[in-house]
Parts: sequence; C-alpha cells; structure tokens
Amino acid sequence: MVTLSGAHTLGVSHCSSFSDRLYDFNNSTGAVDPSMDPKYVRYLRTKCPDSDSSTQDATVALDPVTPNRLDNKYYVNLKYQRGLLTSDQALTERADTARMVEQHVNQGSVWAHKFSAAMVRMGSIGVFTGYQGEIRNLALACCLLMEVAASAALAQAHGLRVDYYKHTCPSAEAVVRQTVAKAVARDSGAPAGLLRMHFHDCFVKGCDASVLLDSTPDNTAEKDSPINNPSLTGFDVIDEAKAILESQCPQVVSCADIVAFAARDSVHIAGGFYYPVPAGRRDGLVSMESEVVENLPMAFFDVKQLEENFARKGLSLEDMVTLSGAHTIGDSHCSSFSDRLYDFNSMNASDPSMDPKYVSYLKTKCPTPDSAQDPTVPLDVTTPKRLDNKYYVNLKYHRGLLSSDQALMDRADTARMVHANINRGSMWAHKFSEAMVRMGSIEVLTGLQGQIRKSCRDDLLSLCTI
Repeated sequence: MVTLSGAHTLGVSHCSSFSDRLYDFNNSTGAVDPSMDPKYVRYLRTKCPDSDSSTQDATVALDPVTPNRLDNKYYVNLKYQRGLLTSDQALTERADTARMVEQHVNQGSVWAHKFSAAMVRMGSIGVFTGYQGEIRNLALACCLLMEVAASAALAQAHGLRVDYYKHTCPSAEAVVRQTVAKAVARDSGAPAGLLRMHFHDCFVKGCDASVLLDSTPDNTAEKDSPINNPSLTGFDVIDEAKAILESQCPQVVSCADIVAFAARDSVHIAGGFYYPVPAGRRDGLVSMESEVVENLPMAFFDVKQLEENFARKGLSLEDMVTLSGAHTIGDSHCSSFSDRLYDFNSMNASDPSMDPKYVSYLKTKCPTPDSAQDPTVPLDVTTPKRLDNKYYVNLKYHRGLLSSDQALMDRADTARMVHANINRGSMWAHKFSEAMVRMGSIEVLTGLQGQIRKSCRDDLLSLCTI
C-alpha cells in the first residue's frame, strides 16, 4: 500500500477532494488541518477558493515538486507535511508506515524496484484466464450496456424493447434527438425541463404521456396542477417532434415514447453519457390534476417518505438516491424552499442544516415568503447546466437546495450512497442510466392498451367528440 501510494507523484486532484482541509477541518468553519505545512496551505488557497464562495472545482498537482515525473518526491512531500490528500499524509502518522516513507525518501531506486513488483502483484488481482470472462470490443460501451441489460430486460418484460420503431418508423429517435438539440440551442435549460417532464409523467399514472394532455372544460389535467404549472417546461419540444413524426409516420410513434427519448437525449447533451431506451409505450386516455400531489414526492419529504414514494413505483432506495442526482440541473422557485431561509421553526429563522453562507447567498436571490415575487435559482450552483455528480458534493457541504435533497445526508445508508457518488462520478452516471430505464417502465401501457395520439395534447376520444 505504501509503495503503490507513490503513484500520487503524478496527476492532479480536484479541490473538492481536499478543500475541507483548507477551510473547514473537523467541520469548524475557517479551520485548517494542523498536519499540513502552513506555507503549503497558503499556496493551495491561491489555487482552490473557499468551496462556499466558488462555483469552480479547479485541479492542482498531487505533487507540486515533480508533477509529471514518477519518482520518490511524493514521500519527500509527506516528510514535510505536504501530502495533498488526508489519505496521503496519514502514512506518516503510524510508526511502521512512517519508517517506510523515510526509506523511500532515502532510497529512490529501491522504491522504484518495489513499485514495479507491487504493480505486478496488483495486476494479478482476481484475474480471469482461460475460458473465464470475455475479450471485449469497445470496452466502455460494453460496460454500460451490460449494466443497463438488467433494466432493459425488465423493460422488455413490460412489453418494451430497444429499436422498437426500427421497421415502422426508422427515423423516430433521430427526429426526437434533432428536435431536442435545436431546443437546447435556443435554451440551455431545456434538458432539465424535459428530464423533469419524464419523471412527472412516469410517477403519475405511469409513463403514458398523461402529463401532456390539455385540460378540458370538464377536467383539469396534470399539466395545470400548481406543482406543474408554470414550472414544468418542454411541451413545445414534444409537440414539434410529434408534428414531424406524424408527417413521416402517421399514428405510429407514441407521445409517451417521445417523452422518454427526449429525456435520454437531454441526459446525453447535458451529461455526455448515453443509454438505449426500450420503447413501445402507448398513450393514456386520462389526466387528472388531483393525482399529481398524490403521486409525486414533495420538496419537504424526509428519507423515509421518499423511500416509500419510490417503492410504490417499484424503485429501490438506491434508485431514489441515484435519480435525485437529476437535481444537478434545472431551477427551483424560491417558494419551494424559502421557509428554510426565513421561517424554519420557532427556534430557528433559517434551517440549521444549511450552510450559513449558502443561506446568505440565497437570501440575495429570494425575497421573504410574503413577497408577490417568486424568482428561480439553480438547484446546483456549481454546474447548473451540467448533469454530473456535483449535486452530491453540494449535499456534503450542506448546500442541498430542497429539504428533500439535504435529507439524503440525514440517514447513514443514504449518506453512504451520497459519498459513493461523490467519489465515483462515472459509476453514478452508469447507475443513473439504469435507473432511468427502470423508471421509464413504470406502469406502461403496451399492446392494445391505450392509444397512439395524433396530437400529444389531445386524446383520440376527445377529438371524436369535437
């Protein structure tokens, strides 16, 4: 372990991985890790602003002495209390590992030989040989497809399949992809709206495009619920894609599938990762405002309520934590959380679980609850247009905007998942892809169920009565 740790003489680390050592050690505001060389702290602070005041997450060299050379200077840095990560400097805290560090400082060539031998041993861990495993082509794509396979199998069990329109409307997914790309060119916030639309559709009556139906004189539809109106956006994007597809393949591609494709394409544009969408959903006939509040998780939910809400839809606790990461893009109206700023409870004006500096920032954007104004702020102030794992970093530093966001840190099991998503952003992206496929299979209509609408805003039965 001590020998292989020397690999940290190369490469860089994001400031978020160690900034608590510079500004918030032991959860004490302004405190510095006393095991760090004060001059090194001052240098790092010039590279890494206070995480409370910066929206950037810069990188610095793990070894400032010879950052592009694999040598024993890593151990020299530890000797002088200049280990960048806590796990680096920890090697000098115990007598046995400290002796090894000192040996590597004094005998660089010996360390190089040990490093070579340790690399060979590490390269033999749990290997597959002979007829075990496989020889992959396109390793990254293969990895993602294998992880999504179980979710795709579940979707197929519901009557959905990938490439559903391959023969009946081959251009279907391309048309949606191009329409979403045009929408994003016009409005960089479009991905958040389309992703949220898919979620709001699936959690109310299943993924049946009921969220798209217009209200009638006799019925107020889901889209006009105060939870959706005016904050839910993207209807024009779905309408545009549907109009093109109706001109090419009349009454073939469902509105529910268009919503699912648009959400996937939004993830691809905002997050840079892609997943295949099983299709074959049909459109529902009913949309009722009253069912929105009965089915959607609320911004004030605690972990238990969130867990129960997702479980009712066939989704796990980990699915809930994973899909919550969608709150790394998009905005929220101040009215959804202003009680956390001004009127939390009889003991505290502000929610004590919130970072005080974050509260101060939000108060500059959001007026008191009695104001007639209801502006919006980004759910993630760090990378508001990028679908990444910074949402979880925000939770770590008590900057979850909604109560239901920050609640993920209140329970040990969900807090562990949050930390795992902080440390392994690429793994979170894979899990998010899987969870999106599972969510897209909730209570779907297939076969002869439901209908294929001509217009996503009107069901065929209502059109027949006009």
